Amino acid sequence: MPPSAIRPELEQAWLIQLAHEHARICHERRVKLRPPVLRLSKSAGRLGTWSGEKREICLSSVFIAENEWPVVLQVFKHEMAHQLCEELWQGTQAGHGEHFRRACRILGVDPAFQKAGVDLVGGLQEALAQESLHNNPQDRLHQRIRKLLALAGSDNEHEAGLALARASALLARHRLDAVTLSEQTSLSHESINTGRQRMPRYRSAICSLLLEHFAVRVIIAHTYDQHRNLVLKTVELLGRSEDVAIARHCYHFLEERLQALWRAHSLCYRGQGQRAKNSYFLGLIAGFGETLAREKHKEPTKADAAHVTGQSTALMRSEERLNSFVTERFPRLRSRRRPGAKLAGAPYSAALQEGRKLRLSTPLADCSTAPAALPSPGDGAGV
Repeated sequence: MPPSAIRPELEQAWLIQLAHEHARICHERRVKLRPPVLRLSKSAGRLGTWSGEKREICLSSVFIAENEWPVVLQVFKHEMAHQLCEELWQGTQAGHGEHFRRACRILGVDPAFQKAGVDLVGGLQEALAQESLHNNPQDRLHQRIRKLLALAGSDNEHEAGLALARASALLARHRLDAVTLSEQTSLSHESINTGRQRMPRYRSAICSLLLEHFAVRVIIAHTYDQHRNLVLKTVELLGRSEDVAIARHCYHFLEERLQALWRAHSLCYRGQGQRAKNSYFLGLIAGFGETLAREKHKEPTKADAAHVTGQSTALMRSEERLNSFVTERFPRLRSRRRPGAKLAGAPYSAALQEGRKLRLSTPLADCSTAPAALPSPGDGAGV
């Protein structure tokens, strides 16, 4: 986007948002930095600078306009790391040495964004390439799960149920087998931008379902849309990359099925208002959750039980590692509970029965919504 196309009022809004982000990051990361002077430049090559003499952080408005806000925040925190070195450590080891890297770790700057100058652009491409490799569609586990989920869409109810059960069992067994190699198992953090300023109750219910059944941490946070000057809700998924991929697939699957089934049945509840729609959505999610719970709690065989017992210590290590990963990304995470919803009985009951029939029939490879790269979350709330 050419600099002349960026509206002055939008640039002013970006400066206000960056001031909020500076205060939030300092609070979240427990560092005391003085609010800097914030300025935007028209540079297309220099993404950001810190001037200790002026106490100023400057970012390129062209860079802001052409990138996602999580990427902008990584560059902003890079410059904040320079500010931290100068203000708290008296400029010890200026540049991008060990003290600077320590400041980056404190502020949560991703490794690819700890480099100097234009390397940040290359660092983004490197990080995206690594993420693509990380979720390689040729991975054998994903291939097997995709095949089973495809079979779960069979018109033969027995075949569909058996395929879903085998997919669930495969996930469980793989999770227990993999924890013994937890040091080599990479963890992933993906962000789903809802595109909305509010989190409807049904979407919170989907998040709760993912948290309960898919071995991931699910956090409701927010991001900034600099093009519309809006703060939007996000769903953050953290866990092993294969678990995150499955949870993301389930999220988009439910979003699509809820809307499609409501369009098919909404005439039955004409005139009953928004409560009928909300109740229908919650009924579908509850019914689908019951199906997942039945598969999850099937009686294990003696061999499975012995295997689980033998892996309990490794599983605890894996859980501790994931907890540390979440704390690193969300240092001030807090839980929130919403009051119970007032349900319309008829839509909820009908949808409950319909939800019990839902199957994850769409292969993972068909998920069209890509996660945001290198998320830098806002103040998060656990589900």
